[in-house]
Amino acid sequence: MRRVLPSTWSVVLLAAAFTGCAGPMPIPSSQLDDPGALIFNGYSAAQAKCFHCHGADGSGTIRGPDLQQLVPYVGDARIWDQIENGDAIMPAYKNKLTQREIAQVVSWMRAGFPAAAGSAGDAGRTAAR
Repeated sequence: MRRVLPSTWSVVLLAAAFTGCAGPMPIPSSQLDDPGALIFNGYSAAQAKCFHCHGADGSGTIRGPDLQQLVPYVGDARIWDQIENGDAIMPAYKNKLTQREIAQVVSWMRAGFPAAAGSAGDAGRTAAR
C-alpha cells in the first residue's frame, strides 16, 4: 500500500480551501435594503448566490471577476445576457430568476453595488463608492 505524505495532504487541503469550500460570506440582510442586493447576496432568491463567486460587494473572488471594475464598461444588455445565459464558467439563471429579479440585480450593480454604510463585503472589504 502506498503511503501519502503529510505534505501531500497539506497541498490538497489548501487547494480545497482556495476552490470555494469555505466560500465568501454575504453582507448581512439587515444591512441591505435594495432588492437587487438581497438577490445578489442570496436572500430573496435562494437559487441565486452571486456572492459565492463575485463577493458580497461585487469585488470578485478567485472564482469570479470583480464586477465593480467590469460593470461600468459593459452595457445593460450584455449584463442581462450574461445573467440569463451564463457562459462556460458562470451558470445560466434564465430559469432561476424572473425578469424582474434580473432587472433588480442589474439596477443594483449599475448603481455601484451600494450597501448600508459600513457593511462588510467579501474578506472584510466594504462596498467602494
